[in-house]
Amino acid sequence: MNPGRSVCCGRSAGFTLSELLVAFLAAAVMLLVVGALLMAGFRGLASTRRAVDLQRDMRASMATLAQMTHSATSMSFSTSGVYIARYSNLPPKSVYSSTSNLFYDRDTTAAGADQKLANGVLKTFNVTVATNLANVVLALGTSQETVSNRVVLYRRN
Repeated sequence: MNPGRSVCCGRSAGFTLSELLVAFLAAAVMLLVVGALLMAGFRGLASTRRAVDLQRDMRASMATLAQMTHSATSMSFSTSGVYIARYSNLPPKSVYSSTSNLFYDRDTTAAGADQKLANGVLKTFNVTVATNLANVVLALGTSQETVSNRVVLYRRN
C-alpha cells in the first residue's frame, strides 16, 4: 500500500478527468444562464427607467402648462414654438422648444435660469390658442418608446 494515497474499494480517491470536465461544463452552463438572466434584468430596468423618466417629464410639462394657462389673462403661441402666458399683475411666462428640449421661463422679462422640462426627448410641442382656452399637443419619446398627451386647458381670468 502506498503511504500517501487512500484507497477505497480498490480505486484511488479523487476525480477523473472526465468527471472534472463534466463539472466544469455544468458550471459553465449555469454561469451562462445566470448571466443571460442578469442581462435581461438590466435591460428591463433600463427600459423601466426610460419610461418613468418620460412620464415624469410629461407630468411636469403638463402641470406647468396648466398652471400658466389657468391664471393667464392672455395667451399666444408662435410658429417658432414659444407659448407665452401674460398676466395682469405678474411678468409673462413661457414654455418653448429648442431642438429636442422643452424649457420653462418663469419671467420672460428678465434673464435667468430657465428650467428644463424635457431633456432630449421632445418630439412634438404645439399649442392652438383661442379666446379662453389652449389646446396643447405634447409628445415625448426615445427610440424605444413615446408618450403623448393632448389636452384642452381653460383660462380662468
